[in-house]
Amino acid sequence: MDELVDVVDSNDAPTGKKKEKILVHRDGDWHRVSHVWIVIPGGYLLCQKRSNIKIHYSGVWDVIHGGHVKTGSNYLETAIEELKEEIGLNVNSKDLIDLGLYKVDNSDGKYRFRDVCQAFMLIYKGKLDDLKIDNDEVSELKIFDIDELSELVHNPKTKNMFLPGIVQMPYFDVAIKRIKEIIGIPQ
Repeated sequence: MDELVDVVDSNDAPTGKKKEKILVHRDGDWHRVSHVWIVIPGGYLLCQKRSNIKIHYSGVWDVIHGGHVKTGSNYLETAIEELKEEIGLNVNSKDLIDLGLYKVDNSDGKYRFRDVCQAFMLIYKGKLDDLKIDNDEVSELKIFDIDELSELVHNPKTKNMFLPGIVQMPYFDVAIKRIKEIIGIPQ
């Protein structure tokens, strides 16, 4: 059985329903996810390439790290757990900076992904080699310059390299603007 998640409305209010993760995607239900944008000092983002064995969007770059909030958990706990699971990174709640709540509504033609996303930012000062990827989740890590990443995401020739729901505007643009404000990069 797939993990259970709470079904919420588009304003993040619980509906009282719980469903398997695959079913919320099939049925197009709003549900909660935690996203962590990992910032490397100097104006860079750590991105992950999704494993080729992932059911949805395998082999594409994702600008965030995170996952679905399981029933009985919350955004913060999920962010911390997913960082440990995906890339072997141990953090605590004080390390995560709140970037706000966003909505992502995307479809791949078969499934509809309706996520209420709590976004966090983490400033990572460690080495890439210190991270331990879970090959079931992630196939590769790469550091992108924030401005170059924005250009790639907005370029029709390269935007398909990235997970569509995350780079869907305005979420990507608003989150990048907020990150730049926090770390002091001119807009």
